[in-house]
Amino acid sequence: MTTKLSEARVLSTYSLVQQTVPKSLSMKEIQDETASDHELAPLMMMIQTGSRRAFKKHGKLRKYWQVFPELSIVRGMVMRGDRIVIPEALQSRVIDISHEGHMGIVKIKKNCSDPRYGSPASTKPLKTQ
Repeated sequence: MTTKLSEARVLSTYSLVQQTVPKSLSMKEIQDETASDHELAPLMMMIQTGSRRAFKKHGKLRKYWQVFPELSIVRGMVMRGDRIVIPEALQSRVIDISHEGHMGIVKIKKNCSDPRYGSPASTKPLKTQ
């Protein structure tokens, strides 16, 4: 069951998020894309109600089943712990940001596990590129 975050925890997490969002990606963009994302919008409703029933309706949300207790909403963004769950429309851009500097797959995966890029399947697209 998801727990309600205290206002102090929300502010602390929000402050951390502000510091970790890449400069080429704004929090407003993440918030807007999260609100219109075909997966994250219904997921936000599930987080708010604490109900997992919609997992049966939305097959694509099954990847969030195991991490559901870790999910919360902070200022219009889905969070997994202190990591932002990146909306699908921004994932390619986040991957491009992680590729800056031609670091190689190991370093890119390490960057994608950074709090700026949290998602249950965040490294899956990296394997195909």
